[in-house]
Amino acid sequence: MPRPDPSFRRPPLLASVGLALASAALFGLSGPFAKALLEAGWSPLVVVLARITGAALILVAALLLMQRGRTRERLDAIRADRSTILLFGIAAIAGVQLCFFSAVQYLPVSVALLIEFLAPAVVLALVAPLPLLALTADLSGTVGIGPARAPWWVAVLVLAVASGALAYAVGVVAIARLGAPRAAVVGLSEVVFAAVVAWIMLGEVLTGVQLGGALAILAGLVVVERGRSGIATQPVEPIPAPRLEEQ
Repeated sequence: MPRPDPSFRRPPLLASVGLALASAALFGLSGPFAKALLEAGWSPLVVVLARITGAALILVAALLLMQRGRTRERLDAIRADRSTILLFGIAAIAGVQLCFFSAVQYLPVSVALLIEFLAPAVVLALVAPLPLLALTADLSGTVGIGPARAPWWVAVLVLAVASGALAYAVGVVAIARLGAPRAAVVGLSEVVFAAVVAWIMLGEVLTGVQLGGALAILAGLVVVERGRSGIATQPVEPIPAPRLEEQ
């Protein structure tokens, strides 16, 4: 059995949790800044395209810069997993954001985010079709950021750079250090960050009923994720091979 490398040191837990919290905080910016663009006349599809296109360009450039000399190896790895990568990009990134940004047109950001965590968004699209495919963007107007107004590209930069490329990069590192179950539990703090930013930027305040429901949902999600974590970390006992009886 191979011995562990004595020079390897596990990253400090506190630093890893800090990375997960930073990722959640950056992701929490997406809803309020997307809603600012939506209220300025942008359609959900254009907001999604702006965010994922900008984030993709930044991450690809960073990958090429960091992996100089190993580009062919990385491209071969991407080709080998192209089906999984394509499905993840379409469903987990583009599809989720399109449904979420459509929902924040009608719901407070924090409420829409909590519903997203319950994962019934594709179902809702079937029973209540929304104008998801409209292409509308007002490039001459401004967006509201708290009491101030800013050019539209400020919100797009926040979505693409901070809440896009940086949030995904930091989140991937946090998952690698903490493991998916722990990182998922810490990631629930995104709702809190999103609610605070939405309150500052958009003046959205949860009612008592909404706040109580949000706390109940968060508690239930924590219980579920902790249960998954326990299952994932339980050792699996090997099944002994049957012995052949002597004839």
